[in-house]
Amino acid sequence: MNQKPWKIIDEIAADLGVSENNRRVWRQRRTPDKWRLKIVREAERRGVALDERAFDRRFAEART
Repeated sequence: MNQKPWKIIDEIAADLGVSENNRRVWRQRRTPDKWRLKIVREAERRGVALDERAFDRRFAEART
């Protein structure tokens, strides 16, 4: 996957059953820790490099 980290996070969260509304709120506020862990683990399972900093970048991008 050659995508921006936030796009990967959003895609995986959707695949894990997170609603579009909740994902939008995460972009405005912050991804809950419980979901960060699930998303990182799923990314690893898919062979995608994704670390905790990706969530912070996504949060910063969404606020600009």
